[in-house]
Amino acid sequence: MNILSFTATIVFTLSLAEGLYIILSDFRSVANRLFMLICLSIALWLMGALFGYSAPDRESVVFWFKFASPGFIFLHAFTLHFVCRYAGLFDNRFIFLIYLPSIAFQYIAFSDHLVFSDFYREGDSWILVPDYTCLSFYLFMASYLVYYLAALVILHLNARRSGSRRVRAQSRIMFYSILFTILSYNIEPFLVPLFFEGKTYGISPTFSIIWLSGICYAMARYSFLHISESYIGREILGALNDMVLVADLEKRVLLVNRSLSERLKIGVSPRRLDEIIVEKDILGRQAGVLAENDTAHILLNFRAAGEAIVLMRVNLAHFRDSFGDKVGYLLVAREVEDALSAAKKKRITDREQEIVRLVLAGNSNREIADALNITLKTVETHMTSVFNKLGLKNRMELAGYFLHENKPD
Repeated sequence: MNILSFTATIVFTLSLAEGLYIILSDFRSVANRLFMLICLSIALWLMGALFGYSAPDRESVVFWFKFASPGFIFLHAFTLHFVCRYAGLFDNRFIFLIYLPSIAFQYIAFSDHLVFSDFYREGDSWILVPDYTCLSFYLFMASYLVYYLAALVILHLNARRSGSRRVRAQSRIMFYSILFTILSYNIEPFLVPLFFEGKTYGISPTFSIIWLSGICYAMARYSFLHISESYIGREILGALNDMVLVADLEKRVLLVNRSLSERLKIGVSPRRLDEIIVEKDILGRQAGVLAENDTAHILLNFRAAGEAIVLMRVNLAHFRDSFGDKVGYLLVAREVEDALSAAKKKRITDREQEIVRLVLAGNSNREIADALNITLKTVETHMTSVFNKLGLKNRMELAGYFLHENKPD
């Protein structure tokens, strides 16, 4: 095996691995199946190349070239079909017409020759001679150049019209991947021979690494053709306006979405619930008695930057895995800001507001006294003042007042 065969083997393996990854992520997606066909076309082309580069005689080279021909003959048709599907263009009843030229060229390749007129050995390598005198050569070049240019135009328009930054980024990556791949496919086998005695080593299949690398980057950076569970957690929950926290049954924090992180001004996600929630015991009790398929509505104090405390109205629920087992907790929080602002208008002092936050979170008068380092009598005096100012009689009415004031419109 020479260096060209070794290189072709590496790219061959990458193309198959990438195609299998995409098709296994979502077999039902037409776009994923088309992308798998692109990867199989590249793999077939490379398989013929890796054996052809090391073939012992001319007959073997011709055999492996014909073996590889469906790969490079149908590749541009699969690519255009894939791009059309990705961009949501054309009716499926007519899209298959784009394969007719490839079928005709495949017949020519099997019955006679296409692209190259001769193969001969020079040292340890085989030299390919482009057939510049054959009409089918120019028709084939025109066909795949038109197809690739059409794909580039569609991707460019898709990037401009899409309202999604992710789709725009994906379209631009595919645009440049296809552009550089087209250039590499043509320069080495067809343009270079014009200046070097009409011969080429036929290394263009290995340039498929450009196309594959671009798609790999799009998958890793922009979840191209594959929305994973981690992507859903990171991007979809992260984009919600509601403040969301996800924890496992051991009270370890799995996710703090963008809205909650920005409100609390925390740079690094906390590792445990007690690092972010003041009343961890109350949360534990509520989670312990949470009924099947039920949601608890509670008030909790969250720790913010600078030792600040933010009172939140929290909807607490279990979430389950695919087997139906409880695997963690979902907390959707909404700041009790409207009610606190309304209370301030009724001359509630800062100290009284601080006590109200602790009361609403379920703390007893003794716990509040210990937390604020004041006497029990002082807490009771503040509570009486709050009840009088708001026209309330007890803690239950106080909770109802704040929950009612904080209901979303």
